[in-house]
Formats: sequence, structure tokens, C-alpha cells
Amino acid sequence: MAILSTILHILFFLLKILLILLGIVLALLLLVLILPIVYRAELVNEPGIFRAQGSVSWFFRLIYVKAGFTAGKLQYELYLFGIPVFRFLRRRRKKEEAKEANGESVASEEKTPGTGDAGKSPEEKPSVAGDAGKASEEKPKVVEKKSPEGSAGLASKKETEQEKAEKTEAALIKDSGSSRAEKKEKSDADKSKVKAEKKEEAKTERKEKAQPEREEESIPEKIDDLLTGLGDKTSAILEKIEKTVDKITGLWDRVTDETTMAAMGFVWHQIIKILQSLLPRKLWGHIDYALGDAANTGRALGYYYSFSSLCPNDLNVNPDFGIDDWKLDTEVKCKGHIILGVILIRGLIVILNKDVRDTIRLFRHKKPA
Repeated sequence: MAILSTILHILFFLLKILLILLGIVLALLLLVLILPIVYRAELVNEPGIFRAQGSVSWFFRLIYVKAGFTAGKLQYELYLFGIPVFRFLRRRRKKEEAKEANGESVASEEKTPGTGDAGKSPEEKPSVAGDAGKASEEKPKVVEKKSPEGSAGLASKKETEQEKAEKTEAALIKDSGSSRAEKKEKSDADKSKVKAEKKEEAKTERKEKAQPEREEESIPEKIDDLLTGLGDKTSAILEKIEKTVDKITGLWDRVTDETTMAAMGFVWHQIIKILQSLLPRKLWGHIDYALGDAANTGRALGYYYSFSSLCPNDLNVNPDFGIDDWKLDTEVKCKGHIILGVILIRGLIVILNKDVRDTIRLFRHKKPA
């Protein structure tokens, strides 16, 4: 009983740990899905000034990213728990580069002072001539002994006999190698000749067989064969065209089907809802512009007013119709947030819709449910 109770206690403890880990994972997922990702942006374009800045933060700036383009320079930074990560990495890299530079300078300083005779003064260096004289004085005088003529004659005779033997061996090796190479070349040439003769015989046999058949074919038969070949080709091309037309018509029927049209309308409605959740909640500033033509300037103003209802804004759009040149002076700021849970819910609504599922089945050549 004691062993069983201890096993149960261990299992209960492990189950508790698993439940705690599962709760932590679910809490993190909920935080990711529910907590908004806040973004801000600013654009300034005035005579002599261009500035673009933006930032993204999550969980009360626990993760914070900002970037900006000012004076022709791109600057960016990442903050984790308020710690500038990229700045820390840059400082560390600079320290490593400084250490490497210091090590190289120390190594070069160690190499510069002379070692051995190079570091000695000219007084300490021994002269070359003196060394040579001492060496010549220290060398013992060798008395040359002349060998008798008999020993010289025997040595020369031995050398000549050895040279003759070596020459004869080399000549024999060369003769054997050349004879083998000649035999191989002759055999290869004979084989190539036999192959060429066989090929020529086969060609002549084919020509002899083909000639009577060609002679037997008359001109009307040739025309008939040509027409039959053309007919077969045209029929194959027409079959391919019919198949492509059938595919296009089948696809058009599926697209124009009632369920498909309803599904497309539903999906488009959900996409608009997602875009509205992504668009900025605040938009303010001013835009002074001209497009070089009064008609184009007015057209752009109409486009703006047709899409301005998508998000609330306090923009002052001032078109300039009296300028025949391009002009764009802006100072626009925006602020918004993105909730991943909203996008996930909209996606699930689209997948679970009956019309959408029926459309997917239609395109997979299956019957709708």
C-alpha cells in the first residue's frame, strides 16, 4: 500500500506540473491573440526636410521596435524588456575590434626590434673578410695524392661496362614497349576497319531494301499518305482545343454558380472587416499637393474622399489647382493597433461558412454537401 500511495503521489505531482505548463502555454497564446500590437508612423515631406519614422510595440513595450529615415540615414533599434539589443551588440563589436587592433599593434611592436646580429652595433658585428681569413687559416692543408694508373684504368673499364649494360637494358625495354604499342595500334586499327565495313554493309542493305519500296510507291499514294498525316495532326489539335474549351467553360460555370458568388461575397466582406481592424484609428496632419494638371488633381481628391470613410481621420487635404507642376508638402501622423485574435476569428468564420465549403468542393470536382 505504501508503494502504491507513493506512485500515486508522484503521478499526481507530474499531472500538476503538466497542467501548470499547459496553463502557461494557453496564457501566452491568449496574450498573443488578445493583446494588441500598437503601431505609430510619421511622414514629413517639406522643402529641405524629409523624415519617415515608425514604431511597433507589444505588451506595454515589452517588445518595442522603432525605425526611422532622416537626413539620408536609416536608423533602427530593438528593445527587449527596455534593453536596446542592437546598441548592445554594436558596443560589443566595437570592443572586440578595439581588442583586435590592440593585439595587432602589440605584435607589430614585438617584431620591430632586431634579434641576433641585426640588433648588434656595427662595432660588435664581425667583418666578413676577417671571418673568411680565419676560416682559410683554420682549414688544414690537404695533400693531394695521385692514384696509380692501374687503378684509374680499372675504374674506367668498370664504368664503361656498367654504362653499356644499362644502355642495352634501356634499348630492350624501349623495343619491347614499342612492339607492344605497335601490336595494340594494329589490333585497334583492324577492329575499327571491321566495324566500318560492317556499318557500310548495313547501310547498303537498308538502301537496297528501301529502294524497291520507294520505287513501288506512286505519286497518288504519296499524296494520300501526306493527306492522312495532315488529317491526323489536325484532329489531334482540334481535340486539344475542345478539351481546353471544355475546361474554360467548366471553370466559368463554377465561378458563376450561385454558391460560388455567395461565397466570394462573404469572403470579400470578411476581408474588408479585417482591413478595417488593421487600419489606423487616428490619422491627422495636412497634405498640400498638385499633380501638374487640374483634372488629375481633382481626380486624386475624389479617390481620397471615396476611401476616407474607412478610418476616422483629421487630415486637411489641400489641392492646388493653379500650379502646372508637381507639388507634395505633407506632415501626416497615424496611430493604430492590430489584434491577431480578430484575424484568427475572421479566418475561422470564413472556413466554417457553408457556401465557402461548397465552393471548395465544386472546385475539387466533388458534390456539395
